[in-house]
Amino acid sequence: MNEPVDPRRVPLAACQPVSNKGSKLPMPPGRPCRGVALVIAIVCLAVASALLVSVARLSVARRSASRAQEWRAQAGWLADSAIERAAARLRGNPRYPGETWNVPADALGGSAGVVRIEIQIPADRPETREVRVTADYPDDPEHRARESRRVIVTVTNSTGDKP
Repeated sequence: MNEPVDPRRVPLAACQPVSNKGSKLPMPPGRPCRGVALVIAIVCLAVASALLVSVARLSVARRSASRAQEWRAQAGWLADSAIERAAARLRGNPRYPGETWNVPADALGGSAGVVRIEIQIPADRPETREVRVTADYPDDPEHRARESRRVIVTVTNSTGDKP
């Protein structure tokens, strides 16, 4: 009466077509759809690929943020060094006009940097100099970090008198 059931012949309710209208191919009764496993595999691959792309983009974004932070720190150190450089030059020469300081890559252990040092003499305080520096690292017109500093330096001539 009850014969053993072959699991390959048991119909899957979700796979059974409701009707075979419009199809020229005959549909054997009780036969499950054969492409379901393929569709599931493709969907799983698509989800895994999307996750992989998201992880890769996140990794690239973090690397870019880390590089930008490194560049900002280096530009800040260059700006601080330029303030010290300008103050030392002003101690030796109160008429020091400023300069563009090109720092080579080998001195920085990476890329080259450039610093513009500008000196202004305030009209109301001739014994001081306003030192403004702008440091760019790396020395690239588009992809760089820029830091600026502004300080007032009191100058003296070589005898220790104010000019």
